[in-house]
Amino acid sequence: MRRMIETLNHLPLFRDIEPERIAQLDPLFKHLTYEPNSVIFAQDQPANYLYVLLKGTVAITYKPYDGPSITITRLQNGGDVFGWSA
Repeated sequence: MRRMIETLNHLPLFRDIEPERIAQLDPLFKHLTYEPNSVIFAQDQPANYLYVLLKGTVAITYKPYDGPSITITRLQNGGDVFGWSA
């Protein structure tokens, strides 16, 4: 499997970071794969991770207390980030 450092170098979020710094980040990343329509984390769960989308689509939804869920945005390929401090 490809090391995350090889991927991070090409993503807009990490574009201006020196290669030495990205090398320090590499061990902090884990490659995860989810099945279509999986819930990665729920609205009331603590945001413990920052996710970098490499492939596919993620829908960010919000469930108000007085109505149905609302899709806030859809993220697609290309290094979009979501989760903790996104």
